[in-house]
Amino acid sequence: MQSSTSQSTAAILPPISDIPDRPRLDLEQNEIRVLTLHAGLWPDPIRCSLRTARLEDNPYYEALSYAWGDPAIRLPIFLDGSVCHVTANLAAALRRLRHLDRDRQLWVDALCINQSDNVEKSHQVNLMSVIYSATAEGLLWLGDYEEGGLLSDTGDPLLCVRSNTNNTSPGAYPGMDRPSHRTQHGGPEPEATITRREAARAFSLIQAFADCNASPVSHDVLDTGLGRDSAAAVNSLLNLPWWSRIWTVQEAVLPHTKSFICGSLQMPFSTCSRARDAMLAFESKEHFSDGHRYTYAVLRRFCNAIGPIVNLHVYKARGVWRGGGSVDPLVYALNVFSHRLASDPRDKVYALLGLVGDESGKPSPRRPDYSLHWRQVYRRTALEIVTATKSLHILAALAGPATDSLLPSWVPDWHQTDQASHNHNPLWIGAYLRFDCSLNSQVVLGASSEDELALQGIQIDRIRALGKNSKPTFYHEMVESARGWHGLLEQSVDFRGPYPHGGTYAQAFSRLLTHDLFIENGLYRRLGPTDVYAVQTDWWTEIDKSNATNIVSPLNQTFFMTEGGLIGLGPPWVSIGDILYVIRGGRVPLILRPACGGARQSCFTLHGFVYVHGIMDGEAVSDGCEWQWLTVV
Repeated sequence: MQSSTSQSTAAILPPISDIPDRPRLDLEQNEIRVLTLHAGLWPDPIRCSLRTARLEDNPYYEALSYAWGDPAIRLPIFLDGSVCHVTANLAAALRRLRHLDRDRQLWVDALCINQSDNVEKSHQVNLMSVIYSATAEGLLWLGDYEEGGLLSDTGDPLLCVRSNTNNTSPGAYPGMDRPSHRTQHGGPEPEATITRREAARAFSLIQAFADCNASPVSHDVLDTGLGRDSAAAVNSLLNLPWWSRIWTVQEAVLPHTKSFICGSLQMPFSTCSRARDAMLAFESKEHFSDGHRYTYAVLRRFCNAIGPIVNLHVYKARGVWRGGGSVDPLVYALNVFSHRLASDPRDKVYALLGLVGDESGKPSPRRPDYSLHWRQVYRRTALEIVTATKSLHILAALAGPATDSLLPSWVPDWHQTDQASHNHNPLWIGAYLRFDCSLNSQVVLGASSEDELALQGIQIDRIRALGKNSKPTFYHEMVESARGWHGLLEQSVDFRGPYPHGGTYAQAFSRLLTHDLFIENGLYRRLGPTDVYAVQTDWWTEIDKSNATNIVSPLNQTFFMTEGGLIGLGPPWVSIGDILYVIRGGRVPLILRPACGGARQSCFTLHGFVYVHGIMDGEAVSDGCEWQWLTVV
């Protein structure tokens, strides 16, 4: 993508009023501005100054990551002796971060980038991967406390919490994944907040799990009122706006050292990473029951929030963004984080480009271009990734049937913000690499464009019957769906008879319900011959949380049968007559539907990836097979 000087970061930051003249940057020298936050007491006005520095000189600074907050609510600070107004959330962060006796060196995008200079904005945004990679520490500002509707004005020093709090209170449990940006009518809704007591409890529970090797967190403790209140506090922490913004992703991934800060509490990111590992291990040993369903749901939510950031940091550190079966970090980030909020739909891509930058000082080869329409950005990004990685992994991000008729069916609509829609198919990211239905072949692209993808493939079969969709809710409803699918299958075949690709239909159905996968230590692996889900063909008749925690369950999946007797699972929008294809270089089969009104042969729209038992390891293709050209529009 080419850089542009027009509107380069118009949607990245809210405008800051009354900004004085800043020291000019030499854009040929990769200069940045560093903000000096001058020492002061809690009630003193916030005073800052700016200086320039060359990145090649390794200047010392700490980079702030924060959510803007309400742009209509602003507070005054002094910058180089003049008054300017910043958002209340930024003002609160600066006040909390200020030292009593010495100045502090920070990089804060809203103040260090001249928002009225489009040339400078383009240059600085393209350097953000280097800025955050080179920072002494990433300061992940979650927000300040709020008591009675007013921000706490105590002058507490910044603390690193390590021990459990003894404070207890009853209190209701907030709803999971509480929306914090808009009401159902589209109007603004107050941002989620947290009290000091909630923040202390949340940090203490996280610390307790991080320290569990020394003093394990017992199941009984989580059953107490303190345990439930602490879980509710963690949930409140996860509801804070920082977790819902797209730009905070790379700001959390890139720094080598980083800490979460909430009010006067500070906790190293590494502590949260250790806590996540302990929670996953704890969960694998315990059963979900009605008594602690909420607590476990919060623990899982915390793991899901922290885990992808940890994974991306590892991928980036290893330089793993090439093909050959590895995960491109941009593909991973687009799949996992595109539900996060951005005021400009182009930022769903641009906010993540820093993840493919070079930590040695070379910025990302993909540059933001705000002169492009967001649809063009999505088309170009998808085509560039397929071309560069020689992989179809990016297509696994398709969240559902096309919601925008102007986007090709093979281009993910990252504009969507519904997280559930991005998780419809368990094959979408990690599990994708566990299969190889095209027998280790490479993607071969024909004359493709931003509208059409020319690929080679083999038609496998056609869908002739569908079962009822398994709704993404509770496990007992999944059992009901499985029973219905079993009944449909028994009407058509001998359930104990031979399956087309080996074994019996009973064995195929049993493994189908897990997608032939097992989750172990947070990673996918294929079922082995001794796994209970491969040995016992009737395990699914009594499925619940206690015996299905580590499987990839078929929630929000539709069972189908093909004309050739194959069985599979696909997204809810598959239809009778849809065609199963194995694409050269693809790892899982695709659902294609004839397109172009019959005007062109071999022209299709893409309707998602599917699991088809018996062909996931190349059984439907051979070394000498003839691949046919087809076009996906």
